[in-house]
Amino acid sequence: MCQCTDNFVKIEINKPFFKPLSEEGAVTEIMRNDLGNMLVVSFNDISNAEFMAFNSHKVFCGLRTTPTGGCMIYFDFSGFNFEQPFNISTLVEANVCAIDETSSEALAEERLLINAILVDHATTLVKSLRTFTLPLNVTQELYKYIRKHLENKTSSEQINSQNNEIFSSNPSADSAMKCISMYECGI
Repeated sequence: MCQCTDNFVKIEINKPFFKPLSEEGAVTEIMRNDLGNMLVVSFNDISNAEFMAFNSHKVFCGLRTTPTGGCMIYFDFSGFNFEQPFNISTLVEANVCAIDETSSEALAEERLLINAILVDHATTLVKSLRTFTLPLNVTQELYKYIRKHLENKTSSEQINSQNNEIFSSNPSADSAMKCISMYECGI
């Protein structure tokens, strides 16, 4: 069983993930004061090729933002691809935002650490854990986006609307990644 306390969550291979996952796919939880930065990937019938891509292949990341609030983060695990909307205003409104305008400025020279977790959706068992850092230029662009929308107090509804437009402008994560620069993540 996953061990949870007020301040820590222990995640282990072949143990249930600590929170319910409503559907298959990927979920990015970053910039929160109540969780570490996580990319949770949950699928039924994870193939050996998907497991190997997630577990040991190079990871690439890219970011697409719009001037009016949209933010989409793209991950490529050697062909095992995900696009994730990011909405800083949702975190602010829920009072779980870990950064503000000042701290995002100070952190702009650091690469964002991501804990990636592969979960078998049918059983909720954790199948793989992996840690990597976002490329520095992607991290800096993300912080720039956050500062702008914290200062402008962009509503979560406006950001969600923009993220939906980004989603609808490309039929798949694969096609979207052909339109943006992807950079290798660190170890």
